[in-house]
Amino acid sequence: MIKYFNIFLLIGFIALGLAADDDNLNIYICYTNDIHGGITEQEADFLNPNFPPMLGGGASAANIIFEYRKRARENGDIFLLLDAGDIFQGTPVGTKTAGKAVVDYMNQVGYDAVTAGNHDFDLGKEVFVSLTKQANFPILSANLVDKSTDSIFSYIKPYIIKEVAGLKIGIFGITTEATEQMSFPQNIEGLNFTSELPAAQQTVDALRRQGVDLVIGLVHMGLPYNAEEGYKELLEADRQNVVKETYLNAMEMAHYVKGIDILFGGHIHKGYDEPWADPKNHTLVFQNYGNGGNLGMVKIEIDRASKSIAGYTLPGKDSGLMLLTEDEYWPNQEI
Repeated sequence: MIKYFNIFLLIGFIALGLAADDDNLNIYICYTNDIHGGITEQEADFLNPNFPPMLGGGASAANIIFEYRKRARENGDIFLLLDAGDIFQGTPVGTKTAGKAVVDYMNQVGYDAVTAGNHDFDLGKEVFVSLTKQANFPILSANLVDKSTDSIFSYIKPYIIKEVAGLKIGIFGITTEATEQMSFPQNIEGLNFTSELPAAQQTVDALRRQGVDLVIGLVHMGLPYNAEEGYKELLEADRQNVVKETYLNAMEMAHYVKGIDILFGGHIHKGYDEPWADPKNHTLVFQNYGNGGNLGMVKIEIDRASKSIAGYTLPGKDSGLMLLTEDEYWPNQEI
């Protein structure tokens, strides 16, 4: 089975063109959102209620992550592992360990950045702070403000900048403003979740002023359940010259904020096989399903001369989401 798994991955690498390219620099991005503690194996009842196949969870994802990271390194390319928030609440392993088991897993597989989600405060601010201290990766949110200082909450960062292979990549986070309505007041005491649009635009502008070549947003907000209808509503708002600044969805974020190259959304637990591309700003928006049953993957091709996006490739036919069945993705036995 392990040999089968490796062959399957190699086929995926060939499909993704995981080979040196003199004209393009490749960025391989694995992405998750709304894991909600789903790092252990689970039954895929939605596939077959009577005889559900097993999903390998974090252990199956780990093998894919390790292999892609290794191959990207060997070819002089870039690998990123990102999450758009809500990492632990919802399963016994997540809730009973107050998120520690999930952060331990995320440390093991090497996440580069995670955005704070609304449910990451369900056990209170102190638990959230303890997770930021445990994490070997930055937790991001450009609109999470400490009321006592009117500055970004000191345990997180609004953004990070990574310089890899001659490319300067800025990654920023936004937490849904609705967190204030979705959390018990005592769990977010002293915190303010500010309007998403101005926070995002100011952050993107700051990144561009620092010479960032590629801007990636990790936003804990989702694309509309019906993307086509959502876009019709957005066009109607444009016709009426209405611009929302608060309680945005990911489609509105991509449409209103100038300067974002790629967004990774979440919050609503609905995955999209292909990215939404905003016709005005050309921002690509990717979104995975929740609860750890899938791993998202995309190869972003960067033109070396202009340092701009030249295209993207998905690992499957018309899909960037890999359902982590143990038959296809053998679990890593050391995770």
